[in-house]
Amino acid sequence: MTVLSAAISTKSGKPLISRQYKQLTRSRVEGLLNSFPKLIPLGSQHTTVETENIRFVYQPLDELYLVLITNKGSNILQDIESLSLFSRITIDIIKQHTQDAVIAHAFDLLVAWDEIISLGYRDNNSLIQVKSLLEMESHEEKIQEIIAKNKEMEAKEELKRRARALEMQRREAARIGAQTGLSAGKYSSSSELNLSPSIDARPTEAATSAPTQPTQSSSFKGSGMKLGKKKTTIDNF
Repeated sequence: MTVLSAAISTKSGKPLISRQYKQLTRSRVEGLLNSFPKLIPLGSQHTTVETENIRFVYQPLDELYLVLITNKGSNILQDIESLSLFSRITIDIIKQHTQDAVIAHAFDLLVAWDEIISLGYRDNNSLIQVKSLLEMESHEEKIQEIIAKNKEMEAKEELKRRARALEMQRREAARIGAQTGLSAGKYSSSSELNLSPSIDARPTEAATSAPTQPTQSSSFKGSGMKLGKKKTTIDNF
């Protein structure tokens, strides 16, 4: 058998989800599904309708249709058997035959259908095998989610560690800057203290050297007075 497409549509032929297994354009699939309800005879109990080139194998789901689109060369008995497996796995997933349920579980339905049909041909998987494969995929998906969450947590911890390291660097830089400023203040204060005595020492030296000049002049005047006395003595003689 060759399954061209699997779909769930409304009773009016509006597609809700569709999975193509052969190269069919979207417009082509939508056109086939829109024309499909018009081909069903009123009160028909059959589950297949045909056109010139296409066969529709379908099953009503309350207000919906589960449809397999195949070519006319496909084995109709295998088509009906495949439809039965599609129907059982679809009902098991969506629980309720409503548009909202189909749309909410669209991804799960497509994954399950891919376990039944591969490249347009039926895989030899029973309902139990399909469910087992879906559970395995679900388990692997959970593992991947756990790994992704762990990576996210590790990334957050790394960001926190870097933030703490940067904060410590800022505090260390501030501490070193404060110590450097304090040392510069001490150096400038000590320099001022060392300069003040040297400035005061200069007037002292000038004060000690100044009285030496009057001493020389007074001694000179004393010797002059002695010469005057000698002149007076000569006159007396």
